[in-house]
Amino acid sequence: MNTHWTSGRTSLRIGWAELIYGAWLILSPFVLGFAHYPAGMVNNIVVGLALILLTIGSARNGLLRALLVLLGGWVYASGFLLNVPKSIFLWNNLILALFIIVSAVASETPVPENPPRD
Repeated sequence: MNTHWTSGRTSLRIGWAELIYGAWLILSPFVLGFAHYPAGMVNNIVVGLALILLTIGSARNGLLRALLVLLGGWVYASGFLLNVPKSIFLWNNLILALFIIVSAVASETPVPENPPRD
């Protein structure tokens, strides 16, 4: 039984999800109708761009994955802290934060190099 696990540099194989989440963060103020609330709009655009850049950067340096988790934590907190009166902003950011954190953690979880076959 081979129990060798690998973790090193990540590729964009799993990072595609974060790229989609970043694009959605950029588009969400306009699609969901909170673009006229500057705090929510600017937050989501800046965080979306940061998410995309960190995801691309994490393909070369896996330690940037930790920043993705922190960014997901900010997306969660921003739903409460920015006082955007639209509840869709809150729900969008809460759900997206969960997706960002789970996918960032899952992409760094070690997997067997040669998984056993049944």
